[in-house]
Amino acid sequence: MSTLTQRIPNLFLGISQQPDSRKFPGQVRDAVNTLPDFALGMLKRPGGEYIESLTNATTTGRWFSILRDQDEKYIGQYANNVFRIWSLNDGSPRAVDMGSGTGVPGTCVIADVKTTLADFNTAAALTKTRLTELNAAQSTYAETLAGQNATTEELFDVKYNYTPPSTPTTFYEVYLYSGIIKDATGVYTVKNADTVVSVSSTLPAGYSLGTERTDENPKLAAQGYRVYTALHSVAATYTPAQLSAALAAMNTAQTNFVNAVADESTKLGLYNTQVANCAITTVPASAYLNGATSEDIEVLTLNDYTFVLNKAKTVAMNPATTAALPNQAFVVLNIVGTGHYRIKLDGTVRAEYNAGTGGDVDQILDDLVGDIDGNTFGGKTYTAVRVGAGIYISCTAAFTIEVVGGPSEDAMYAFQDTISTVSSLPLQAKDGYKVKVINSAELDIDDMWLEFQTSSGATYGVGTWEESVGPGITYELDPLTMPHQLVRQTDGSFVFGPVSWDDRLIGDLTTNPDPSFVGSAIKHMFLYRNRFGFLSNETVSMSRAGDLFNFFNTTALAATDDDPIDISASTAKPVTLHYVRPTAVGLVLFGDTEQFLLNTDADILSPRTAKINTMSSYECEANVEAVSTGVVTNFIAKSPLYTKLFGLFDIGVMVHLKLRN
Repeated sequence: MSTLTQRIPNLFLGISQQPDSRKFPGQVRDAVNTLPDFALGMLKRPGGEYIESLTNATTTGRWFSILRDQDEKYIGQYANNVFRIWSLNDGSPRAVDMGSGTGVPGTCVIADVKTTLADFNTAAALTKTRLTELNAAQSTYAETLAGQNATTEELFDVKYNYTPPSTPTTFYEVYLYSGIIKDATGVYTVKNADTVVSVSSTLPAGYSLGTERTDENPKLAAQGYRVYTALHSVAATYTPAQLSAALAAMNTAQTNFVNAVADESTKLGLYNTQVANCAITTVPASAYLNGATSEDIEVLTLNDYTFVLNKAKTVAMNPATTAALPNQAFVVLNIVGTGHYRIKLDGTVRAEYNAGTGGDVDQILDDLVGDIDGNTFGGKTYTAVRVGAGIYISCTAAFTIEVVGGPSEDAMYAFQDTISTVSSLPLQAKDGYKVKVINSAELDIDDMWLEFQTSSGATYGVGTWEESVGPGITYELDPLTMPHQLVRQTDGSFVFGPVSWDDRLIGDLTTNPDPSFVGSAIKHMFLYRNRFGFLSNETVSMSRAGDLFNFFNTTALAATDDDPIDISASTAKPVTLHYVRPTAVGLVLFGDTEQFLLNTDADILSPRTAKINTMSSYECEANVEAVSTGVVTNFIAKSPLYTKLFGLFDIGVMVHLKLRN
């Protein structure tokens, strides 16, 4: 049979059920209680350390951790419609205010919860202190009790000295370290830990001969010695008075401990009463956690905030809309010259001025305003106000307006809610006047809404046209359908509540559309390149860079690199993205049957440079997130008999990767 030689650098690649011929070097068939570490080698699996029993914890629910730093470490649980949080340092519970609109009953007083919890934590800490004191007192008493009587200890030990043949003087020596040897003349040498106690024909006080060990030490016997175990008598180390004092101290510690346990039990009962008063039995239909099971809850901690996701909640826009446009128009006198200046309202001339061979701007505008202001035409009452070189007209009902006159076609023009170019807008107008700039008639995406803001805050006057949101549209995400947050307070408690998401401040549903997750349920949330991201169906939505709560553009004038990113993973078959894992070259997206890479060829990840490419097509378990272990990203897929573990490594920008099963 031929010999097979193979170099295996390490055994760090885990367990594989594949045939030996298909295993990678470093994979094993089984590994029991081992922990492979690339730096330290194959280690024994570390055990757990008992810290404390978690008060009011349940056996079911969603468990999660909040790890901010070494001092701020918590473990949390969502069960029975509430969040519970405990310190990871000592296991003490923390108060959680579930906020309003979540189903908290009227019997709940969060101040009483905090007070009784503080009392319980203080009592629990005192119980631990009293237990430590009791253990110390019991140890002292046991030691004192054992030292009441004289004891006899058996001493025997033999040491060896040896130098190898390569040294100038080679010898082999055996000598007594502890015990008794007797020479041929009857002289006893008594040694204790290599210290000579006595050399005499009689044994010293406190020492006597024990078992003879001569036959076991032929080297010493050959020198004429007889070897014995030394029996050493040790006098009592503690007096009866010391024992009595130790007993009294132990009894006192026992009493203190019993009292502390009783006080802790009392304080726990008071705290549990307040917890019961705050129990949520019914979650309102409008509440974010309505219908959420433990599997629907996901948490993500970013600095001082822990965000909570309900995967079963459909995101919606707040039904409130921006204000509708009033019935208004603005007339601009662009050129003063000869001829007639006319304003038609609903197709009928209602104001006219004959400039003759020439005119004055004040005369023209004042005369036109006088013809319209305060008058009723066709059952509609109009007001007209002169503003700079123009006229602001408003009406009690919708109306149309046309203007003609002057020496040229553009000598006077009017607009209501739309205008062709920005350059046609007047320098003076009514504060809050909104208009849609069309730019090019063939495209809607280049339209923008502008609102006039007077410089002094006056109703009319000089000012600037600034970008604004369109009229009559939804503009804010419904916070009750968006992820919520758990925020730690200065007193150590936590508050659960909605997040203040930024509103749509410019554009309309075409130029600044709703994020793609609106109308769908968010399946995962993450932070990547200083952007807060969500997965919904096949879409990845990421906030503005550095503005984690803003998923809307802030200008329609131009696309900027920090605008929100909304991109889909397009494939030949439907895909649902479940979670992500960041890598050095991009963001790995995991779907039911495919894996994708979101990255960019540029230095900056922006809406213009972001792209998604397919990496692989393997089944992926939706309820078990991928885990990164060094340079390998691992995910699993279930089969009828086993669970398959896949590892993605050597992921490149050009979607070059290797997969290990």
